Amino acid sequence: MPIQPPPLPLVLQNTVNLPHPLHDPPIATEVGIASELKAQAAIHRSHNRITQDELGQIASFEYKVVAAHTSGDAAPPWFDRAMDNKLKPINDRLTRIENKLNRALIFAVVSHNLRLGDGKFANQPFEMVPFKNGTEPNKDPNNLPILRDIDALQALDDADLTAYYRGYGGRGNASAPTRKDFVRNAIGCSINLG
Repeated sequence: MPIQPPPLPLVLQNTVNLPHPLHDPPIATEVGIASELKAQAAIHRSHNRITQDELGQIASFEYKVVAAHTSGDAAPPWFDRAMDNKLKPINDRLTRIENKLNRALIFAVVSHNLRLGDGKFANQPFEMVPFKNGTEPNKDPNNLPILRDIDALQALDDADLTAYYRGYGGRGNASAPTRKDFVRNAIGCSINLG
């Protein structure tokens, strides 16, 4: 039975031409395509565009393609499950470390921004504060305007303001002034909005 690829995250759907279905067993070209897919996934993971779980699924897919291609040279059928069980605590710990690093980065950037008042002081704009999930507001998949200073925050339209509000952990249906004040605090702007 041909190997089924995992569901691809949106950012990877047009990066490689993955034949469907794969040959059974996969041919060398398909091994190369699976390896290229994993390499692209690793790049997107380093920019927080895909999750660690999505990268793991793609890496597992590449392994299965290679194993099926090499047939007799591949690991026994129980090996994948055993490795998953052994690696789960390590992957869980890495996820916890990644989350702590993200919180430390947010703290450092907010602390830096607090020194800058309205973001216009001495031509030093605010640094971009990552969202709670680790993604950067101005990059894929968010693509929001950069909040360089208090004027940029004031100029946000309702949709972008809501996206910032949600990205920084805001909940509920708050009014626009409440959302702006929440985002102002989240990015470390020490000047009250007026």
